[in-house]
Amino acid sequence: MFNIRGEKARALYLWRMILLMIALEKKFSRSIGNIILRQYITSARLVEDGVQNFDAAVEQEKTLLIERFSSKYRMIATTMYDEVKRELDENKAIMPHQTKELFDEFWEELNWWIKTNAVSKVTQINTTTKNVIKGILKKGLDERLTNTEIAKLIRRTGRISKKARALTIARTETHTAMNESIYVAVEKTRIRMEKEWLSAKDARVRISHVFADGERVPMDKMFMETGEPMKYPGWPGGSAWNVVNCRCMVLYHVVRKAIKVYVSSNAMPA
Repeated sequence: MFNIRGEKARALYLWRMILLMIALEKKFSRSIGNIILRQYITSARLVEDGVQNFDAAVEQEKTLLIERFSSKYRMIATTMYDEVKRELDENKAIMPHQTKELFDEFWEELNWWIKTNAVSKVTQINTTTKNVIKGILKKGLDERLTNTEIAKLIRRTGRISKKARALTIARTETHTAMNESIYVAVEKTRIRMEKEWLSAKDARVRISHVFADGERVPMDKMFMETGEPMKYPGWPGGSAWNVVNCRCMVLYHVVRKAIKVYVSSNAMPA
């Protein structure tokens, strides 16, 4: 991730990160799929009994979802911190002395991020779940379906969400947590660096990220070629069209100090 140049080396790094992402997102998806399904099943049971207010059925799983998100974020952060530390240890020219302060400062910031982002994401997910179920209920009532028929549609949607939606959420959140963790770990080294957007360079890459590929900016600046300011790929402050299912990563380049050349005013002309 540091000072990587050459297309082959960049491709190898990206492929290694994508393989790691796939392994982590599978664990994430499995941890939340059944909870999402349970939200639909409980809501379907209420609808079957003639109850049309099912918000409580969705919200009762909120605490558990936040716990699962926090746990998986922490697992990903640990993995990525170890990746950064390994690369720093292998290249003493970047950071000659690895200190305990880096670890402490990393977790101080990441623990805050994990807490706030888990609550924010679960709140968004529950809102979407409630809107989807309300849409099914409204459509069923408009078509004069029975409560049992509507409940069946809700359960079917829940079974689909357990796999497809849970995987999309897990893939997006794994990618975000990976890039956030790397960014914070690099930032805490206090080494002056620039960051470079690295896309997967295949047919699945969205057009805005094709334009962003290779964009290089100082650490404290935003990437702009994505169509909106982005701190890193998957940044939670970005729009869904820039974040969902993204696989882009970031390369970090140490900024070498410029060598000042002084020319004497008394020097003889060549």
